[in-house]
Amino acid sequence: MQHTGLATATGKSNSGMLSQISARLGTSGGAALAFLLITAVGSALSPYFLTQRNLTNVFLQASMLGVVAIGTTFVILTGGVDLSVEVCAVS
Repeated sequence: MQHTGLATATGKSNSGMLSQISARLGTSGGAALAFLLITAVGSALSPYFLTQRNLTNVFLQASMLGVVAIGTTFVILTGGVDLSVEVCAVS
């Protein structure tokens, strides 16, 4: 059996703090935390990261993939499983 937490002098595991943070954030809290961390690091490293021009560019690029994803979702939900859209979008 593998033990993942660090044992203290009392024999208890230090993973309790991580489980409390995880419970407080919920199921999608890790993704939100990662997003905030990436945003903070990006804005600290580049003065152009949080500009209107860059954010507009990011949203425009993401919207194209979003339209393809929504269309593919409807195709799969209706039973016409056609995965060729992803192949065309990725290549």
